[in-house]
Amino acid sequence: IRTAKTPFFLSRPSNWLVIASLGIVCIGTLLPFSPFAHTLGFVPPPPMFFVLLIVIVTTYLFLVEKIKSTFLKKYSL
Repeated sequence: IRTAKTPFFLSRPSNWLVIASLGIVCIGTLLPFSPFAHTLGFVPPPPMFFVLLIVIVTTYLFLVEKIKSTFLKKYSL
């Protein structure tokens, strides 16, 4: 969505955006396994959650690229 280039990885985001995004993902993933988890009321998700998460994110990225490509072919100047 960020760029008109297809596939999306042909256009690289800034280093700061990559670092910030990966940092938030790491914090969110590790927080339920940290010593603070009980205090915050978090419980570790089951392993199947991560499998489904990967499938859902991959499907989302595929669909976004497909729809973006279709949109750009139809409405591109």
